Amino acid sequence: MPNAVVSGICKDGYEAVKQAFITNFEGNDHPGERDLGACVSVIVEGETVVDLWGGHLDLNRTIPWKEDTTICVFSVTKAVSSFCMYMLHDRKLIDFDEPVATYWPEFGQNGKETITIRMLLSHQAGLMYADDVPEGMLWEPGLIERALELKEPEWPPGTDAGYHSFTFGPIVQEVVKRVTGRSLGNFIRDEVAGPLGISFGIGLNNEENAKCAHFFGNDENGTLKAFRFDVGSIVHDCWKSLPRDEDFNSDNWRKREFASLNGHGNARALARLFYCIANGGEIDEVRLSSADTIKGAIQQHWAGIDRFGDCPGRFNAGFQMSNEYSPFGRRAQNFGFYGIGGSVGFCDPVNKVGFGYCCNRSISGAAGTSQLTVGLTDALYNVLARAERRREILSH
Repeated sequence: MPNAVVSGICKDGYEAVKQAFITNFEGNDHPGERDLGACVSVIVEGETVVDLWGGHLDLNRTIPWKEDTTICVFSVTKAVSSFCMYMLHDRKLIDFDEPVATYWPEFGQNGKETITIRMLLSHQAGLMYADDVPEGMLWEPGLIERALELKEPEWPPGTDAGYHSFTFGPIVQEVVKRVTGRSLGNFIRDEVAGPLGISFGIGLNNEENAKCAHFFGNDENGTLKAFRFDVGSIVHDCWKSLPRDEDFNSDNWRKREFASLNGHGNARALARLFYCIANGGEIDEVRLSSADTIKGAIQQHWAGIDRFGDCPGRFNAGFQMSNEYSPFGRRAQNFGFYGIGGSVGFCDPVNKVGFGYCCNRSISGAAGTSQLTVGLTDALYNVLARAERRREILSH
């Protein structure tokens, strides 16, 4: 691999983050994990201290990643969707402690009458599967919504949690449509991406699609492998309505809305969004939510063994919270979301940090423990720790 060409900005003192980004291209302790094309962005206390991109859009390494390149971020989409729910809560269009059925009456049957918006956002609704949707029929209008209306919860809502990998997005989409009259994709375009000046979308238009990089999958990625081949597994069953030949680059994947997985953006967009959350709902004098509403994102709602994957889980209302499986800079206060391809966005409300990283070639293992992200976040928090020590010395 030739020396990586990396462009962008890196403020004095953050060179270790840039070096970690370069190392992701040129090789690290895990030679099977090397970036093809990627971007990383960090905002600290309102200042963009890192905004870098590099590598290539093709396997032959002839087409460079550009400043405005975007890529599918998979489940990081859930975090953006959740923030939209915070905005609607702040506008008093929804209440987190009201049943979903308040806004979607047909949902309130077969044991789902008491499922609140908060239970949904914290993955405690007991709805991991859309059982009655025929295999491969994701894009058939209304099928998932009707199946979810008829479904019975898999456990008493509010008593346990299991990551709603597949069903989370369709439920949020339907609630947003019922209370705003707009699709979630249009709400994000008008109310989030536009005001923040970021490139992020669900259901891309032609102009947005032209900036989107091809995603290169990897069947050594445990989740993607299970989706395709591991019949009877939780992943395979949860995702059964997703066409098995989907390579996450099709016109349907790019241009239709599926808010569990098919958001497209870049690191700069994620860093700005998550800094907005870390900063109480405001960035650059643009306020999208009140600080009081954002406080609800900081509070842990559930922790234990996640029924999805039988691994440690920790959720607040709408976001994964940092733990050993999803470390987010190894800081307990941090929260955000990982995507199966390797992308990640998170915020640190204590140090006022927004972080984003996106890549176009799937990692092999779990996103939370990938050396590509761990190397970047360890470098960042080493910088922040040194800065804190300097402030302590000067204060004395």
